[in-house]
Amino acid sequence: MSAVNTAPKVSDETIRRAAFASAIGSAVEYYDFAIYSAAAALVFNKLFFPEFNDAVGVLAAFATYAVGFLVRPLGGLYFGSRGDRFGRRGVLMATVLLMGGASTAIGLLPTYESIGILAPILLVVLRMVQGFGAGAEQSSATTLMSEMAADNRRGYLSAIPFVGIWCGLLFATGSFALIGLADDEAIQGGLWRIPFLVSIVLLFVGVYIRRHLPETPEFEALEKTAKTSGRPISELLATERRGLLVGFGVRIGEAGPSNLFSSFSLSYLAMTVGVAAYVGPLAISVASACAIVTLLISAKLADRFGRRPVLFATSLFQVAWAFPCFALMQTGNTVIIILAVSLAVSCGVAGMQGAQCAYLTELFDARHRMAGVGIAREFSVVLVGGTAPFVASGLLILFDNHWWPVALYIVFLSLVTFVAAYFGPETARQPLRNAAAPVMAGEDTIA
Repeated sequence: MSAVNTAPKVSDETIRRAAFASAIGSAVEYYDFAIYSAAAALVFNKLFFPEFNDAVGVLAAFATYAVGFLVRPLGGLYFGSRGDRFGRRGVLMATVLLMGGASTAIGLLPTYESIGILAPILLVVLRMVQGFGAGAEQSSATTLMSEMAADNRRGYLSAIPFVGIWCGLLFATGSFALIGLADDEAIQGGLWRIPFLVSIVLLFVGVYIRRHLPETPEFEALEKTAKTSGRPISELLATERRGLLVGFGVRIGEAGPSNLFSSFSLSYLAMTVGVAAYVGPLAISVASACAIVTLLISAKLADRFGRRPVLFATSLFQVAWAFPCFALMQTGNTVIIILAVSLAVSCGVAGMQGAQCAYLTELFDARHRMAGVGIAREFSVVLVGGTAPFVASGLLILFDNHWWPVALYIVFLSLVTFVAAYFGPETARQPLRNAAAPVMAGEDTIA
């Protein structure tokens, strides 16, 4: 086996700038998605679907939440293909503009009371724009960091964009936790708009930082040797089916529970358990802060022991904690709820992410890496990520507000990740595959 590359492919200063730019974009993405999910759980049913009762109104609001995930694969396909043909840097600029712009527009959107049926229609359109931009944000950010990092630090550096995810989620749920302290009349009267309008600040920061990012060495090598792919998606589907299946499966156990806890749990705690409106967002805020730490620890462990062992451990933890977590949430005690949700999110969801960040990029060749990561990430998200709050809400209605079917759903999703990791290759500390720089004879590759 070849020696592990311990030298960064670019300067430390460039890596720091790239890491910060990636984290900012990820923060914008998840801030935008998290404020939408919180608003869908707490206020959108009354503002945009007032003709329905509370339970059906929440279901309708979560359906608009799911719409954003339905278009994410389209964004992943479009921007992933462009990133593999023309470079990673341009995609990073486009995604942050689409996401931040759509969220700001939602903050200015009139409600059903003002413009009738046009209000939910415009809400869905803006949600689709938001989802289209988000469809390539994570694939471009993690690809950028993976292609700049040394082989022995790729897991840790690739996880930095995901720190932005949890910072964005922390900021979003923290905002709604503060807003939840106000009375319902003030919230529905206009306070709910403030978190959306703040998106414009994050938008300008993200654009400013990403303007001067360099291209990655991996893509520059492809350009110099004229080996960039003219049809990256077609090549990907023809040659990388195993990588796609493994990447898709690995994502399932993280994507579903991540969105279930960040969105569904808010309405579950407020409407079914009956706690105050601020408790759910507060629990997610604390969980997000904990997740920043556990994400980086998990990534470090994945660099040291391998991607698969970490995925095994974290998916099994999620299996074991699903039922106790909901049982503890049912107590209605604020401290116990925060503890239960924080363990589920930080040790389960974020733990899987720490191993998964670099793993997805390592499954594919540089000629179609962004497309591969985008398809594996976004098609799994559309299947279980965006639909998880909708499915969980439907299970509550179907089983007369009993929580055990939702916990069983989490167990099933977690076991899918375990099985995918079991059949996947180990890729830690191996060179990234690049058609422009063939691996020397005798070196290990991913078949």
